[in-house]
Amino acid sequence: RDCNVTYISSLGYGGLRTGWDISDSLLTVNTNNSQQSHNHMDQNSIQLAFNGSWLLSDTGYKDNAMTSQTYYQMQYTNTTIFVDGKPQVRKGQGTLSQVFNTHLYGYLLGSAPDAYGMEDKQAVLNKFDRHMIMINHDSQPYYIIIDDLDSNKDRNFGWNFYTNGWDRLEIDGVNVEEGKSGTGNHVTIARFGCTLHAHFVGGKITSKESFYSGYGPTLTVESEKSK
Repeated sequence: RDCNVTYISSLGYGGLRTGWDISDSLLTVNTNNSQQSHNHMDQNSIQLAFNGSWLLSDTGYKDNAMTSQTYYQMQYTNTTIFVDGKPQVRKGQGTLSQVFNTHLYGYLLGSAPDAYGMEDKQAVLNKFDRHMIMINHDSQPYYIIIDDLDSNKDRNFGWNFYTNGWDRLEIDGVNVEEGKSGTGNHVTIARFGCTLHAHFVGGKITSKESFYSGYGPTLTVESEKSK
């Protein structure tokens, strides 16, 4: 508790916490190299909580009724990257490291390109580094996430947000109706009286919601094709 970064390298778990009160924010990440059967295809997946409520979450492999795991739970209900609309195909393959840990800033780095497997005898991704930075400002703390991606050819990269639902979804301040998509740079997700503002720099991105076998909705944000 001396600082606000939790980092367990042996398990591949990390957390960036603005403080220890109920009103504080917490971002967690999972990046590990276990290929055991219990592991998930969720490398560099994050979860985010405000005021004690999870705005970005994860279904895990089982719900509260202890029903059997499904293909969608294992591959689609994580807050990580999709490549050409496809989730990760290999378990583990990731590493997590702590860059620094102070009262003002926290910085974790996850790397997991191999989780996306091979295509035509080449790696789908040469690089998937997720830089997670916490700016622990006294009155308005915030997080910066930089995803450094590289592939041998142009691909559609999608940022998947598993929210388990929302009360309001806006793109650049315009309400997005259920089942519709929107284009812009500022994504607003409101739930439980809390609001998540995600700002995407650069060209405009397209957001769309998806349902997977009863789980969701999830929000997928896609950029134009790029290497």
